[in-house]
Amino acid sequence: MKKLFLLFLLILNNHISLAQMNLVPNPSFEDTIACPANISGQYGDEIYKLTNWFPAGESPDYFNSCAPVNQSTGQASVPYNGLGFQYSHSGEGYIGLITALNSPLFANYREYIGVQLVHSLNIGITYYYHMNVSCAFGGWQNIGVFSNKLGIKLSNVQYNSQFNPLYPVNQCTAYSDSIITDTTNWTEMSFQFVADSSYTYLYLGNFFDAQHTDTLLLFGQGAYYYIDDICLSDDSTCTTTSNLNNNLAYSNKTEIFPNPISTLIYIKSKKKNKFYVYNNLGQVVYENYVEIGVNENDLSTLSKGFYFIKFEDDLSQVFKIIKI
Repeated sequence: MKKLFLLFLLILNNHISLAQMNLVPNPSFEDTIACPANISGQYGDEIYKLTNWFPAGESPDYFNSCAPVNQSTGQASVPYNGLGFQYSHSGEGYIGLITALNSPLFANYREYIGVQLVHSLNIGITYYYHMNVSCAFGGWQNIGVFSNKLGIKLSNVQYNSQFNPLYPVNQCTAYSDSIITDTTNWTEMSFQFVADSSYTYLYLGNFFDAQHTDTLLLFGQGAYYYIDDICLSDDSTCTTTSNLNNNLAYSNKTEIFPNPISTLIYIKSKKKNKFYVYNNLGQVVYENYVEIGVNENDLSTLSKGFYFIKFEDDLSQVFKIIKI
């Protein structure tokens, strides 16, 4: 009887451990078979260099700091890449995908990425989902559009970009109606839902067509979002960060907000520094010193457009801002 009781406790503890675990394997895109050579070609070929993940619609991309840096395009590296400039939320890698195109011929073009869960969901159980997103901006692909409806789709079907692609059908498990426009910082996106099936696959993207998607156009034609640190669990405290030290390192980086701006820009710095604002001709149009803490700067004298900020102690670090 005692042995049966101990066995019951062992099974119970194991069940609790499984229940509280992150059901998404390779949640921060650190486990990689090879470094991405470039942004994906047809059918999202670079995604296959990640373990567990696969392209589920069109051509999503994989970025990692181990990728070679092309000075003119950035390609698939971190923080510089072909879609803009962004550090990882944690670790060295993240993925990215198009959520909208302002093009009459490709208005419903969407990119999707998928993964098979560690184990299937339990019907009737409440699940909590978290991910961190950031808007791509600029880059050699001229990204300057923002959209809403970024979300998730749970399914028992394994989709594939080449043979069985996902399409926007105006239905998914959960999505955000907010248009995220922060191109400097990571924004945590959270959903809560009750499982109505024993789903085995998770997909990310915008599952709504152009008629049901709102966009904010600054320039260019595409809305593109980076995604990092994903968690799906029946534990509401499920963490989205796979490496605490890397996350702390990110928090120690200089923060610039808001982005886009109107007249005032705020710089949160961990140390004293000097920064320069350059126009698109490479001319310094503003410079100032920052102290430790949050610093306010008035850029109301600048013309409408986009500018680059560089800090004196790290002239390779570039943040893009837009004045509207």
